[in-house]
Amino acid sequence: MFTDQVPMMGKSVDKPYPRGIGQYEQRNEIAPLQPESDQGPGTEGIRVPPVDPKDIMRIIALSQSHLLRMLADKGFDFTHPVDEYGPQGTPGAIGSITLQPDYDMPERIESFIVVVPVGATSALMQLGQRSLQLYAGAALAAPLVIVAPCHGIIINSDDPRNVVFTGTITSQGYFGLTGYALTRGQFS
Repeated sequence: MFTDQVPMMGKSVDKPYPRGIGQYEQRNEIAPLQPESDQGPGTEGIRVPPVDPKDIMRIIALSQSHLLRMLADKGFDFTHPVDEYGPQGTPGAIGSITLQPDYDMPERIESFIVVVPVGATSALMQLGQRSLQLYAGAALAAPLVIVAPCHGIIINSDDPRNVVFTGTITSQGYFGLTGYALTRGQFS
């Protein structure tokens, strides 16, 4: 065993503590941190040229034009309004109104109006895959006007747009759709 050192508490002689309090603190002293840097050849890094204010303005203008293009793509195009309507032909036992699309592209229907004729016992509207029962009950003694904002039913140009009235129809009905045609890439 070493004469100038005291063994650890676990009685290990290969890791002795130095004798005295001052020596123990000196052994555990932490060296101050120094910044690490490579000192070898070719380690000077990438040289960054000074920034010119014209370059900053060019980058800002490019990013603003990109942002404006993105916002224009997300904006809704109101330039193709849809106004499809049609009265019922001849009154009879079963009457229906079928509308033809205004555009050969998908449409976003914002509202519809249906006038259920006198004598109707039911009215069923079909827009694309949606079937809506508008009226079911006793024969009407006066026309029933149904106006509904639907705010965004999207139908394609080949989807059905019709209303079927049943009962003893004695007057003309009416069916109208309003909205906007969706331009290419705009389906919201």
